[in-house]
Amino acid sequence: MGIITYSNLSVYHYRKWKGIRTMVTYAVWIEKDTGEFDYVRDTEGTNSWTDSSPVLQFDSKDDAEIEAYKWNTGRVVEYVSQQPTT
Repeated sequence: MGIITYSNLSVYHYRKWKGIRTMVTYAVWIEKDTGEFDYVRDTEGTNSWTDSSPVLQFDSKDDAEIEAYKWNTGRVVEYVSQQPTT
């Protein structure tokens, strides 16, 4: 994970709680079908993704807003991932 930096308007929030470090980045939340929601996911060089594909994460809200603009129902949300602190 490395050193916590605040550059280029990147926002990272780190908290220690019972041995878990929490990192907040940004993701895009879309409505895929009526009443069916999902995060925009990394296509990993293909034209589509599956439910097991990793969520496409952004360090800055501006970058996430650029991606959200590509989708009719795209909204930028904070995406929290947890990692052990060992």
